[in-house]
Amino acid sequence: MFQKVRTRIALLSLALVLIIYTISSFAIYTIVRQVVLRQIDARLHGLARAVVEQYDETGNIAATGAFLPHGTYLFLATDGAFILRAPSNLESALWSIANHAPIGTHYVDLKTSTSHYRVFYILQGRQGHPNNILMIAADDHSEVSVLRRLKTVIFFVGIAGMALSTLAGFYLAQRVLRPIRSAWQRQLEFVADASHELRTPLAVIQSNLDIAMGHTDESVIDNLEWLNNAHSETRRLSKLVQDLLTLARSDSEKVPLQLTVLSLAEMVERVQDLYGGIVEMAGIELEIQISPEAESLQIRGDADRLQQLLLILLDNARKFTPSGGRITVRLSKLRSTALLQVADTGRGIAAEDLPRVFDRFFTADLSRTRDDEDIGGTGLGLSIAEWIVEKHRGKITMSSPGLGQGATVSVELPTI
Repeated sequence: MFQKVRTRIALLSLALVLIIYTISSFAIYTIVRQVVLRQIDARLHGLARAVVEQYDETGNIAATGAFLPHGTYLFLATDGAFILRAPSNLESALWSIANHAPIGTHYVDLKTSTSHYRVFYILQGRQGHPNNILMIAADDHSEVSVLRRLKTVIFFVGIAGMALSTLAGFYLAQRVLRPIRSAWQRQLEFVADASHELRTPLAVIQSNLDIAMGHTDESVIDNLEWLNNAHSETRRLSKLVQDLLTLARSDSEKVPLQLTVLSLAEMVERVQDLYGGIVEMAGIELEIQISPEAESLQIRGDADRLQQLLLILLDNARKFTPSGGRITVRLSKLRSTALLQVADTGRGIAAEDLPRVFDRFFTADLSRTRDDEDIGGTGLGLSIAEWIVEKHRGKITMSSPGLGQGATVSVELPTI
């Protein structure tokens, strides 16, 4: 599919370049030709005027036009006398113009067997029988040769340009399609991963309900274990669907933010009150460190989304920190940004996994999780966290010295 699209884009760009080049080349050639012809015509008109003035002054038709430069020829006929100063191959052509050309003043191109001429003539009388003739013919072979060379250059430059445009078109089409192809591949992976993640809890729910429905002779209390399992997976499925909906809306830019002026210090303290009990129940120490200069830091953001961000980071740290460990939330000022860090003393992250921690559905080796819980998660939390930070024009990174040495998530948000 992408190969066909690439070919179409390349051919479309080639056609566009061809049209633009053809129009511009035609315009350039036409302009140059008009300029050259106007210069020749102006020169011929000036010579004709000089011939007329000389004849009016001297009345000597035989001597008229002797001053004409080399390559310029005269045919003058008036009052029954005429003079023709032109090579033999030009004479017949000039006589033909005199006998057949329309009465009036005109410029014409004249080609003979050996050369090319630009002719300015004035014919007075009646059609086919002029009694006053003035013709000035100039050999413009050199100018015509220049115009021919210009056409040749335009043609071959066009051929070379088309070849280069074709190569460039395929190359640029490949560059343009690369992110689209990557996004398409990510979309396919996203759909496949989402289908897998949705299928698992649905299978668990169905199997537990099948068992409970098979025990028709038992009470609800007797089937409570199966019902609890189904209920737990239902809650997990609900959270997964909500996360998928959030990410889908973020991709379509349909999640507006309610921006207000917020104090990050107050938000960190509020999240501590909300989440501190959960962390303590897991046997983990939660420490909050707010530097003095950070207490007055204010940002413009969405309070609900930023609170969601903090909860995601704290929950992620809790999942991978064993009982007896510590989670530290630090808030400080870093130049013109607020620096929020969530550090844990958990199992850490392998170096090869760090570049992918914010990818959707990515979950590191489950051996990193606490041994007493199956809390590998769906791998969507950090993706949502990254989206929230990007919507607030911030930056999020994760670092870890290695497995068994904890991890730190750093978030930079612009202050006001």
